[in-house]
Amino acid sequence: MPQVSIIVPIYNSENWLESCVQSVLNQSRGDWELILVDDGSTDSSRSICEQYSQKYEHIRVYSQENAGVSSARNLGISRANGKYIAFLDSDDVYHPEFLARMLKVADTGAIPVCKCTQYESEIIPATREEMLDALLSKRLEGPIFNGFLVRFLFDREIIRAKGIQLAGRYLEDEVFLLEYLIADKRGISLIDDVLYIYNVNTNSATRKHMRGFSEIFADVFERKKKIVAANPEIQKLISDSGYAQTQTWAGYLIAVSNVFAPGGDGKVRTLKTLADSALFREAIRAYKPKNVVSRNKRLVISLTRLRLFWLISLLYKIKNR
Repeated sequence: MPQVSIIVPIYNSENWLESCVQSVLNQSRGDWELILVDDGSTDSSRSICEQYSQKYEHIRVYSQENAGVSSARNLGISRANGKYIAFLDSDDVYHPEFLARMLKVADTGAIPVCKCTQYESEIIPATREEMLDALLSKRLEGPIFNGFLVRFLFDREIIRAKGIQLAGRYLEDEVFLLEYLIADKRGISLIDDVLYIYNVNTNSATRKHMRGFSEIFADVFERKKKIVAANPEIQKLISDSGYAQTQTWAGYLIAVSNVFAPGGDGKVRTLKTLADSALFREAIRAYKPKNVVSRNKRLVISLTRLRLFWLISLLYKIKNR
């Protein structure tokens, strides 16, 4: 049995895929299996995957009709044989010592977490309890902890025993990580080095306008609230009594950015509709977030409460020139 199953969801990644796979082949530890999940690619990604699987017996390829990254990762989890599960995005790469360093920590009985490029200055919570609180309470305080799954090693048996799965097209990492940290009581151990190299892919779905974002956020928010309601331990950990409103404001600020992302309409009317929607309006009316470090976020919050949507629109257009 391999120590680690590395799961790579793939969609039209022909320009990045070879460097991604090569970074796994270059690992200093060799006790791994690589699971490539083609999510209905229309380019040569599937062909590239098959070439690698024919050459290396510990690389396997699975295909499905396009259903999104969560579905592709779930398929990979269902096919994994390793003691641990790691995730790698098809446009990113591992440092050659990623597996060696992560497994060394895992062997001590802790949950390993490493740093990523683009987020080197991020403060990662030092304990499991602080990380759970950060995922729920501190969504506007800086620097914000990002719950990227690619920086962890996960125990496969815990994932399967608890039926933990990914769902949705956005923020799915945070919900998965919440459920996992509730189930895995081990402590966190931070590797204070960058072992995951995040490549800026301008074609990534997260850098374009996301249709139906409010519905996506509402679903994620409801899932988080159900997790909190079902876990008294989590309720005691939450340091922000207004965590639900803070989460709502965080979702609203992402929704505003989404309006001005490539493909968004950038209209003042759309901003008004967002602010007046049932999802966001009560938090906007009744709660002003505290300790917001980002000056831009503070400005959007203030202008929203003053209903100066035209000015928000103008500032975004200047910023995006």
